[in-house]
Amino acid sequence: LMNGIVEEKTNRVMEILVTSVTPTQLLTGKIIGLGLLGLTQMVIWGVAGGVAIALGQSLPFLSGVTFPTDLALLALVYFVLSYFLIASLMAGVGVVANSEQESRQFSSFISLMWVLPFFFVAQFIDDPNGVVPILLTLIPITSPISALMRVGLSAVPAWQIIASLAILFVTMIFTAWGSARVFRWGMLRYGKRVSLRDMIRAVRRPSQFTTTASKGGMSS
Repeated sequence: LMNGIVEEKTNRVMEILVTSVTPTQLLTGKIIGLGLLGLTQMVIWGVAGGVAIALGQSLPFLSGVTFPTDLALLALVYFVLSYFLIASLMAGVGVVANSEQESRQFSSFISLMWVLPFFFVAQFIDDPNGVVPILLTLIPITSPISALMRVGLSAVPAWQIIASLAILFVTMIFTAWGSARVFRWGMLRYGKRVSLRDMIRAVRRPSQFTTTASKGGMSS
């Protein structure tokens, strides 16, 4: 998603696209399209896994293998929410990147944060209800992996799962809203390094900065 946005922006394709659709529609279409693709892959893997488990019951070494339905549903909910969160982050950051190398640096950092729970796998195994696993369960970007790891290892209090999903949902909504404003502001901005302060100002007053960015894009 991020590389595609950077490429379209660099090749000035985005200037053509925004003549037919609004920036918000363009961003929403990209996120939903890739999300449906990922969901399709997830369903295929799930069906293949279910068939393998069903057929494997006749084999002695696979006879005890099961996959709880509630865990599968929880994983699906986390997948949807975390996807929209990360996709919004990637889109918002990608539209202000000036090159694919710069976008890869941003995406690597976001990806590292998402898999951060794997660095604490020893704490999850020793005490799934310890301080570190609980904190990582409540942090939006690390909650999907953390929550699923804990549910697979022990009984997790229901309030923690509910709180985790609620925080993730609210963060996803806020991030999508902010990314849409940054996307509208940065899609025609070329050749200028963007600071965090610029992005915050764009979120607060997107219309003012869209006009400025458009003038800068045309002049370049």
